[in-house]
Amino acid sequence: MLTRDHVKFLCLVALTIVCIGSFFTSQSIAMGNPSMRVLTMGDGNTQNFCTEPRKAARDCEIKNADTSDNFYERKENCKMYRETAQKCDKTVQNAFSDINMGGCPKQIKLLTLCEDEWCHQQDPTSCRQECAKVKKNLSLCVQKIIMHYFKRNKLKENGTSGKLDKIHN
Repeated sequence: MLTRDHVKFLCLVALTIVCIGSFFTSQSIAMGNPSMRVLTMGDGNTQNFCTEPRKAARDCEIKNADTSDNFYERKENCKMYRETAQKCDKTVQNAFSDINMGGCPKQIKLLTLCEDEWCHQQDPTSCRQECAKVKKNLSLCVQKIIMHYFKRNKLKENGTSGKLDKIHN
């Protein structure tokens, strides 16, 4: 008969085996490439997806700085713009987490391999030529996922919300 301690021990052994097994299914280890790429919002290969809402918030702050001396009033007038910019940034951040955790695995893998093969040499032209199509495919995958996240969070393609259009016009 199994005691409670035996069950706990068996669970611990099973979890340890599963964790160690994940090393062998990890993309970077399975490919023999520990330098698997992780995309970020500020990556040179990705567009800055929230420039419009940030610009709108900044323009509002500048416009209200000229028209109002009351700090609280200026902040309150631009609250919606700031919140939209923050929502956009958070949405893109969540989308990039999804992209890196499996949203574009094939494209990230191919770009990593291409850069490892062509971009560590003295000739930057060969890197650009050989990896251009792979970078484009990754960019399209990223764009698709970002647009999905924007739609799910009720943001337009440029990262702004419909509420701001009603206020602005």
